[in-house]
Amino acid sequence: AHDIRTPLVVLKSVTSNLQALDPKQRKKITTAVSRIEGTANDLITRFSQDSLDDGDQVAFVTAVTQAMVAEAEDLIGEKSAIEVQSMIPRALSGAVVPIAAAKLSRILSNIINNSIHALKSSPSGFIQIFVSARSDRITLSITDNGKGMTPEVLKKVRTVGGSYGKPDGSGMGLQDAKTTLAQIGGSLTIDSTPEDGTTVTLEMPIAEAPKWFAQRLDLSDAETIVVLDDDPSIHLLWRERLSGRNVICLNDPEQFDFRRFPIEKTRYIFDYEISGSPVTGLDLITSHSLGIRAVLVTSHFNDPKIQRAVENTGALMLPKFLIPTVEISNADLETKDGIKQVDTDARQEKRTCHLALIDDDPMIREHWEDKAKECGLAIHAVGELSSLDASKICLVTPIYIDLNLNGVSGLTVAQKLHDRGYEQIFLSTGSAITKSQVPPFIRKIISKDFPAVYEIQV
Repeated sequence: AHDIRTPLVVLKSVTSNLQALDPKQRKKITTAVSRIEGTANDLITRFSQDSLDDGDQVAFVTAVTQAMVAEAEDLIGEKSAIEVQSMIPRALSGAVVPIAAAKLSRILSNIINNSIHALKSSPSGFIQIFVSARSDRITLSITDNGKGMTPEVLKKVRTVGGSYGKPDGSGMGLQDAKTTLAQIGGSLTIDSTPEDGTTVTLEMPIAEAPKWFAQRLDLSDAETIVVLDDDPSIHLLWRERLSGRNVICLNDPEQFDFRRFPIEKTRYIFDYEISGSPVTGLDLITSHSLGIRAVLVTSHFNDPKIQRAVENTGALMLPKFLIPTVEISNADLETKDGIKQVDTDARQEKRTCHLALIDDDPMIREHWEDKAKECGLAIHAVGELSSLDASKICLVTPIYIDLNLNGVSGLTVAQKLHDRGYEQIFLSTGSAITKSQVPPFIRKIISKDFPAVYEIQV
């Protein structure tokens, strides 16, 4: 493990200078490096007598799941007919479990790799990860429609371990996962049917959120909110989330003038790593003593050094993947069911359409447009998610999604919209599918016919 760390230092240095690389590709590289680093740290923790106790480490279930889905998609390639999906309720987007992220990543990666292998001879297939919670426990179910296992093989895998259908497999991955989960009061179960598929279910206790974690953003006393990030898309996302507020967006630490943004009237939302600058957002928070007025927003939230540094400044840290879903408190705004109305109300005023349809069939779109016109309603009908114009809808606009969109699952599209904060998501399909087969955030499953007018918020 110590030998792994030496080339890692070089790799991390190189990745910090890959600014010309496509952001998605850069993220893949840094994620891979982080996983290798986590594995090295875990090995040292296991086999070094003077290693630090990692019992206080936690993993964000959403972050790990999203990273492993991305890794699986890279592994199978763009031309593969295998579809990998994750279904995570918005309420659980910030949930943490008492296990190091590297360990949970390794467990999920092994299970997903097994599913990919089970689908190797299939012309098409799916791997779905469902996240749910009951009381103080969280469940991850990884399901595939691969070749499955016979009762005899399943019994062997459940009891003594072993591998099935993999010439180079030992079954140690599942056994290690069971042991690791048992240490935190969790469990792993397997169910499988020949030629139908396999479901592996992980159950873990929900952990207490770390002290540095910004579970919600309290901006109620701020006249100005300063956002520092080198990514223009993040600027747009924050402007969307903070609609109606005075938001100043900066893309370089040199643009930050403390005299312009007095601490008693300002809240600061800073990215950690700024492209092309030796100064980090954490450096600014520290040098200007911004403390509790600041939130560091970063994808490097698993780094223990950054965690300790944030705690020492008195600031909080928000994992970057939570920008679309974190709860935001604003002054003089009522709440509904515990959710602040700044997003829905502010964007409701900008809405120009009463409903939206995503369907790849031009005839269906034309039919819905005609029916909407008859009812005096404005509809935004598109053939794919990338054509959806966010300026024409708001977070509470009903969005109806076809189940099959040119080879893309409507459930995948629905999940992406749900992650962005949209609340009224419906499936419009001619396929036989029940409510129990879709994520809980799907409000209703309807036919291809135009919906009843009373269901549409006018």
